[in-house]
Amino acid sequence: MTGNEVLIATQHRKEYWLYVVDQCSDGAGRLFGAYEDPATLFGSDMVGDAIFRVPGGSLKNAPGSNL
Repeated sequence: MTGNEVLIATQHRKEYWLYVVDQCSDGAGRLFGAYEDPATLFGSDMVGDAIFRVPGGSLKNAPGSNL
């Protein structure tokens, strides 16, 4: 899951489903599984970081900046 998908899954919990499709090379694929609330279900197994960078100029010009 991408960082954004994890964020959305965390916000929606039981309303978010992760569908995993395998063997897509044949053009048909096979449903490997459907997982309700993957953020909770796989939370302790997830590895990785989502890093979002905002340029300093954008921060400086945004409402709420102290500069």
